[in-house]
Amino acid sequence: MVSEKFDILIIGAGIVGLATARALKIAYPKYQIGVLEKEKEIAFHQTGHNSGVIHSGIYYKPGSQKAKFCLSGSRLLKDYCSLKNIEIHPSGKLIVATNSFEEKSLKSLMERGKNNGIKGLQILDGNQIKKFEPNATGSMGIYCPTTAIVDFKVVSEHFANDCIELGVSIIKNSEIHSITSVDTKTLHVQTSKDTFQTKNIVNCGGLNSDRIAKMMGLDYGTKIIPFRGEYFELAKDARSLVKGLIYPVPDPRFPFLGVHFTKRIDGSVEAGPNAVLSFSREGYGSFSINLKDTFEIVKFLGFWKMAAKNIRTATSEQIRSLIKPIFVNSLKKLVPEISSKDLINRRVGVRAQAVDNKGQILQDFHLIQTKNSIHVLNAPSPAATSSMAIANHIVKIVHSSFTI
Repeated sequence: MVSEKFDILIIGAGIVGLATARALKIAYPKYQIGVLEKEKEIAFHQTGHNSGVIHSGIYYKPGSQKAKFCLSGSRLLKDYCSLKNIEIHPSGKLIVATNSFEEKSLKSLMERGKNNGIKGLQILDGNQIKKFEPNATGSMGIYCPTTAIVDFKVVSEHFANDCIELGVSIIKNSEIHSITSVDTKTLHVQTSKDTFQTKNIVNCGGLNSDRIAKMMGLDYGTKIIPFRGEYFELAKDARSLVKGLIYPVPDPRFPFLGVHFTKRIDGSVEAGPNAVLSFSREGYGSFSINLKDTFEIVKFLGFWKMAAKNIRTATSEQIRSLIKPIFVNSLKKLVPEISSKDLINRRVGVRAQAVDNKGQILQDFHLIQTKNSIHVLNAPSPAATSSMAIANHIVKIVHSSFTI
């Protein structure tokens, strides 16, 4: 028996799902809109394990969705935080090169940032780096003043409150077991609790977004490969070594930003993350293994093609994960005074990274639509920063494609 009926059902109550539900209800106040979340609380996985950085958009290929949505999304998010009195700190970001090869990449990054419309970027020499971060070292740097920090879980809670006030139903503890078409205009969504009826679905399932699409009989040749990111917290007496955000020059082949320092909204400082293959999509322990998740990885040909292309980098990341002094050495390139005793309270997040059948790591956001569904199949960082812009984009797709 159907418990509730909806015009649009959003799957996933992370920050992107909640922003989308909020934007849809504002745009279409007469529609019955619901959000299904399998956990007992919202923003439990990627959003809840996020480091809290509102990115500027400097890293992303000009013209890409990441570049466009990050720039507009950061502005929307800052305005929203101001409106709701959510604490936000305009920390700025320092990106540091430590050799001539990285200097060349840094100059390219500077041009990319300008092309993406980021204001106030400054190129720095070694002495100027010290003015922003006295304990950092490097031969050249970029200072990006528009980067900020926030608690994305707090933002998500405000999105959820807005949704409830607008009349959106947020239904927790509802893991989806199946999605079936009753007729051309009706879908039944069977969960661990109830069966829900809807005309349309927006899949913001994050770590399980590919599985949700598959339940609808859709296969777009991509698979979510989970990558574990490990962080340490700096001990209180070492926090003064870092004033804001200190990042290395990233490897442009990968969508990961390298091991870095992040001063969080509560004043603590995190160091990390690395990026190692996870054998569990929701495994937050150092040795978490889920047999279903692992089996899906090893039987996916795209994984093996990706692994073959990147075996040296993958091995290096795994070694850095297992041997703390190597992790520390990566940090010492940025802040030489850091030592192993300064790193405490290790924590883990898991990133949902889409990989295609050819073994290519998808660098951009990846949204797919059908006549009655939208699937956000790749939304890693900077998705939290971009959440309101992604939501507005989905509203436009709904307006042009869905029949209510």
